[in-house]
Amino acid sequence: MKGEAPRSEPDPQKVLVGPRIVLGSRIVRMGVVRDAPTSMKAIALTHYLPIADEKSLFDTDLPMPHPTGRDLLVKVLAVSVNPVDTKVRSPKPAVETTPKVLGWDAAGIVEAVGPEVTAFKPGDEVYYAGDITRPGSNAEYQLVDERIVGQKPRPSASPGPPHSRW
Repeated sequence: MKGEAPRSEPDPQKVLVGPRIVLGSRIVRMGVVRDAPTSMKAIALTHYLPIADEKSLFDTDLPMPHPTGRDLLVKVLAVSVNPVDTKVRSPKPAVETTPKVLGWDAAGIVEAVGPEVTAFKPGDEVYYAGDITRPGSNAEYQLVDERIVGQKPRPSASPGPPHSRW
């Protein structure tokens, strides 16, 4: 048909990433080729200021992470704030040289997997409490080790009150 991209043979170098195919830095989706994102939006800090200070947290663009080893690249859809986040962000004289992303409890969809991942695949819905030594979940994407991730529960079809169907 006129306007359609020419079809080609499957390329073993392509990697399935959710509903997209990634080849190098190009994304093919529904016959359209686009550049893969090279950055993502995040909320970060460089100074540990009181939360009431308008400069305590700020919006920033960071390089897109890429999974290696047993990492999952998760598109973050939901996060929570808990006492650990508050304690880590509490005022102190330390200054970060690069933006630090907080937040570790999250839920999302696996976008890509590292070569050693065995328990998950792109498209899986997951939740987790991430690793405090790594960048947090207050970003569009986060890398998290598959060994600390769980499949998102699905509602049960069993009878009973709605709150007991998980």
